[in-house]
Amino acid sequence: MTAFFLGDRTRLVVEGVGPTPVILETAARREFHAGEDVHLSIDPDALVTLDR
Repeated sequence: MTAFFLGDRTRLVVEGVGPTPVILETAARREFHAGEDVHLSIDPDALVTLDR
């Protein structure tokens, strides 16, 4: 996992859960560390899939 602080949100790039990385954005104001467990709850209506 890689985390990027973007001012008003944090972007997480989570690898190893599928064929391509999962990119998440959260308003949580905390530090994330590589190797840390991340638990996700996703609203299906909020998903955006980008074509390659």
